[in-house]
Amino acid sequence: VYGTVQRGIAIVDIVSNEVRYCNTYTGLQNNTVLSMYFDNKDSLWLGLDKGIDYVLLSSPVSNLFGSNNIYGAGYSALPKGNTMYLGTNQGLYYTQYPFVAGMRELNLQLINGMEGQVWNIVDVDNVVFAATDRGAYVITGTSAQKIPGSTGTWTLKQSKKNKNLIIGCSYDGLFVLNKVSNQQYRLQAMKGNFSESSPMFEEDEEGNIWFSHWQKGLYKLYMSSGQDSILRVELFNESKGFPTNR
Repeated sequence: VYGTVQRGIAIVDIVSNEVRYCNTYTGLQNNTVLSMYFDNKDSLWLGLDKGIDYVLLSSPVSNLFGSNNIYGAGYSALPKGNTMYLGTNQGLYYTQYPFVAGMRELNLQLINGMEGQVWNIVDVDNVVFAATDRGAYVITGTSAQKIPGSTGTWTLKQSKKNKNLIIGCSYDGLFVLNKVSNQQYRLQAMKGNFSESSPMFEEDEEGNIWFSHWQKGLYKLYMSSGQDSILRVELFNESKGFPTNR
């Protein structure tokens, strides 16, 4: 391990020659390293110009931004080829993937027009979708195209029973997307007498949709054969044995 005055530490594997870096971008309090010591678990203690830091070298988790995060709170991430998409409460960002170990800050770029809250990023049938507070978007490389008619959207999922259909939920309730052409989709509200909104729903192997509401309980939605209509609704809550409706 090499300690520096301005850039934290460089950790060199003397067998593979792999180099990792640890600095304020990855979580250190300070980049001036005055002393270092390995303990009996092969973890590293650092005496810094500001405080003492403990580096768990065997940890499978690392920090992308340290304390210098200017990109907001993370909500969703999706690796796609050589690109990593990161959705935060401030926008949809992208960067090179796999991450390249370096002394510099991770370089994130904001996708044009994608400022604001990103709730989810999903890959459906090799197409990337972003669910945001302004609607649902198709993401192609580093560009975004809004799906016409979409409003604030929690998430989208490919139907298990009807692979040609994408089921989503917006602030207004459930909807379905039908593919019109390459990167083009037609949105229609889910048919049936059900208008609740939630980011949490799952389709089971029989095609039923289980829909969790944060205050009312768990709904079981019995679907039509085409998965675009709700035929019957059953609610599981405290009256059915749940400890709480939340």
